Amino acid sequence: TVQGVVIARVDRLAEEVKEVLRTASVVGRSFLYRLLREVMKLDREVDRELATLQEIDLIREKQRQPELEYIFKHALAQEAVYESILLEIRRHLHRSVAETIEALFGERLEEFYGLLAYHYARADAPEQALNY
Repeated sequence: TVQGVVIARVDRLAEEVKEVLRTASVVGRSFLYRLLREVMKLDREVDRELATLQEIDLIREKQRQPELEYIFKHALAQEAVYESILLEIRRHLHRSVAETIEALFGERLEEFYGLLAYHYARADAPEQALNY
């Protein structure tokens, strides 16, 4: 299957690259660089890992302006990586994504209402999801 091929490729990656890829898959098919970095709570850039993922054709740069954004080249790749994450870890990451969106984009949250509802629902936090 396509998922099997993707997971086999992912399994050969360095652990730091896998962590970036898994987190990105929870953020969504496309993901803002700044959001990914903040969700991962890293005090370093993730450029090296993202470059590796571009080299092996899993992601590509979507746009640089107004913010740097990446996208998975294929929806099936994003789904395969996402499905490989344990449910409890996925829930935790979804909550982290939602809370990070609130922190980073508080002045323009209305642009993110749909995304916030989605991530809080996936985090098993229906009360917060209903707020959006």
